[in-house]
Amino acid sequence: MSKIIIFISLILFLQIIGPFLKDGIFLGHDSQRHLIYLNKFEQALHAGQFPVRWIDWITPGYNQPLFNFYQPGFYYLFQIPRLLRFSNIDSLKIE
Repeated sequence: MSKIIIFISLILFLQIIGPFLKDGIFLGHDSQRHLIYLNKFEQALHAGQFPVRWIDWITPGYNQPLFNFYQPGFYYLFQIPRLLRFSNIDSLKIE
C-alpha cells in the first residue's frame, strides 16, 4: 500500500514540477511587480537598511514605506538564494 502512495505522489510531483523548470518568469497579474519589489528590497538591504521599510521608488521623489504594509517575510527568504548567486527569476521560483 505504501508503494502505491509513493508512486502516486511521484506522478503528481512530476506534473507539478514542469512550470518550475521552464525559462522565464511565471505569467500572472503581478509577476512583474514582484520582480520590481524584489530588486528594490535587495537594494535597500544592501544599502544597510534593516529591517527594510522605506524604499526608493522607480520615479525619483516618489519614495514609499512599502514594506510597512506589504508582507516583507517573503522578500527576506528571497535573499537566501540570492546569496547563493541565483538569478532573480530563479530565486523567485525557489521561493
